Amino acid sequence: IASATSRPDKAVGMHFFTPPALRPLVEVVRGEKSSENTLRLAVSLAKKLGKKVIVCRRDVAGFIVNRILGPVLHEAAWTVYRGEAAVEEVDSAIVYRVGLPIGAFRLADYIGIDTVYMAGKATSERDPAAIMLCPIFEEYYRKGLLGQKTGRGFYNWEKGAPAVSRDAGEKLDPIPIMAPAVNAAAWLVRNKIATVKNVDLGVKLGLGYPKGILELADEWGLDRIVLALEEKRRKYGDYYTPDPLLARMVNRGETGVDAGKGFYDYK
Repeated sequence: IASATSRPDKAVGMHFFTPPALRPLVEVVRGEKSSENTLRLAVSLAKKLGKKVIVCRRDVAGFIVNRILGPVLHEAAWTVYRGEAAVEEVDSAIVYRVGLPIGAFRLADYIGIDTVYMAGKATSERDPAAIMLCPIFEEYYRKGLLGQKTGRGFYNWEKGAPAVSRDAGEKLDPIPIMAPAVNAAAWLVRNKIATVKNVDLGVKLGLGYPKGILELADEWGLDRIVLALEEKRRKYGDYYTPDPLLARMVNRGETGVDAGKGFYDYK
């Protein structure tokens, strides 16, 4: 957008969350040539609208929140696509073992599988390292199984909202599913695109998570995150290579709550 104007210093991104009247968060995105004054004005405007603001310090694919949500959705999908678990098992583990407000597949059905597919495709085209697209979304999209709006997607919505059993995911470890999202969050922090605080505030206010993704990572143990990523890297490729920040923290013994220090200090 900024490249189309003779005043690129006046261009800045403002990303509201759906539905904007109810969601309290706005991501303000610094463009390549955005001035400090323009950034301040955008932050001030969002605050006057009653919003909480997180600043994305560089215009990257997915900004902050969707840079993390994309890997959650696609890694859940890969888990099913590879035959490691069923849809209900994954959603049950995400909701009842992680504590997220909605499972990945139910969320995809709610958003619209067409939207999930096209958003992931656009993100990957802009930055292939940001996400590894699972073919299952394109398959459902091509079949017209788009989720709640068509009555069928990963779930059958024709008789109302589907129920997910607490017991279905009790034996499924959610850490390997969530590990790529933690990796994405670490990438954002290491590249100074967002602070630890803003990453966690973003997923709490933008996605309704009860805890931030990095708070969760500290609770699980960063060593367990790195181990899950390394195992996936050996099986499925370099997309799963642990971010250098995670590797350094584990090497220093800063593995989270049990160690007294991780992304946060617990001493």
